[in-house]
Amino acid sequence: PLLELRRLLHNAENSRDAQEWASVTELAYEALDDARYLLPHGLKHLKRSIRASIGEAIGGVAVADLDPRMLTYELTPYDYRWTTYASEYLDAVLDRLREWRDAPRSRASAVSMRDYDGSLAFTERYRPGETSLSSTKRVPK
Repeated sequence: PLLELRRLLHNAENSRDAQEWASVTELAYEALDDARYLLPHGLKHLKRSIRASIGEAIGGVAVADLDPRMLTYELTPYDYRWTTYASEYLDAVLDRLREWRDAPRSRASAVSMRDYDGSLAFTERYRPGETSLSSTKRVPK
């Protein structure tokens, strides 16, 4: 389901069917819920982070699992910036999940990644509550 979500993000400018987005998003969330108890501590935020990333890209349908009324809302207008951020974050999530899956048992529990907001702040793309990062310092590791 995460690969299908990535496909939608990569085609987001043309793929604007809210029902399709809701269906794929719900499947992705279910997969993350199913894996949650297996994931290492540093990846347990993935559902929340993916919800935040695609919410910025497509709007309220990203939270349709929490509020079914969102299924009736249209997608937000296409925004290259936020869709790219979401797509890149999901690519990183997939990389980390593969790393965790393929890691020796002794290292698997150490696999982690920043949450979505932390990733945006670290890359100086955006910090919640700020309008621009041009005048801010880089966030330390």
